[in-house]
Amino acid sequence: MISGAPGIGKTSAIRLLSKKHNYELIETNSSDIRNKENIEQKLKHLIKNRLIGSNKFIVVMDEVDGMSSGDRGGIAVLIQLIKETRVPIVCICNDR
Repeated sequence: MISGAPGIGKTSAIRLLSKKHNYELIETNSSDIRNKENIEQKLKHLIKNRLIGSNKFIVVMDEVDGMSSGDRGGIAVLIQLIKETRVPIVCICNDR
């Protein structure tokens, strides 16, 4: 988890690191997929597979602090996916 004030380069830093280490970046905004059903639908199949094609990939969940409003099991599912997967998942928030 990376936290800090808006605009300090949290997401940009992950983009640079993923590029440097040849990871394909899969960026999601947690405010768009904040509930259990959406997370499972959009991320679970990616997380279960280690590779997309022949590329390594990393999942960025931006604005995870926004998941708590209107959340319907999304945080619990995200935590479970983080525990189960070998795919790097980076959570980014403004307010830890």
